[in-house]
Amino acid sequence: MRKHLSFPTILQLSLGLLLLFVAGVAKASPANGFALYVGPIASRQPYYAPTTRGISIYTDAQMAYNNSWSFDPYLQLSYETSNGASYKVVHGTAGLQVRYWLGTWFLGGQYLFHDESYRQNGKTYDVVYGPALGAAVGWAGNNHWTIMLEVNSFENQGFSFTSANRRTDLQLLFGYRW
Repeated sequence: MRKHLSFPTILQLSLGLLLLFVAGVAKASPANGFALYVGPIASRQPYYAPTTRGISIYTDAQMAYNNSWSFDPYLQLSYETSNGASYKVVHGTAGLQVRYWLGTWFLGGQYLFHDESYRQNGKTYDVVYGPALGAAVGWAGNNHWTIMLEVNSFENQGFSFTSANRRTDLQLLFGYRW
């Protein structure tokens, strides 16, 4: 009788192979350049739509300060659909991410300003906007490929322009740097 691998086992094996690949890559220092990322995004905005999921496109211009620090101004757009309501969410962000490099890995903090509109049946019902803080962790290889996990969940902490600004989002971005 043949045994089939379960999804959790396949996921664990895949993560193990990814860690072996990353461990074998040479040290990369931050370099000046532009990057384009794409990946899934999930968000929560309890005031309008319980949860949304969609696709995100992200671009940045990395400016290396030294071998340990870089400044990355960025723009991000996403299109999301809601879970439990018939809203479509169009979300745009402009921000500045500061990255601390640990070899090929980086930790980042960011300040951002976002603007999102909620659409239903072809009509825009509301627009929510305001500043926020976020965090990121990522990896960049000498082959120019990069991956980043970003969370923006510190909104409405006393510096929001709107009382309804309670968005939390998580995105996994795959990119290439020139």
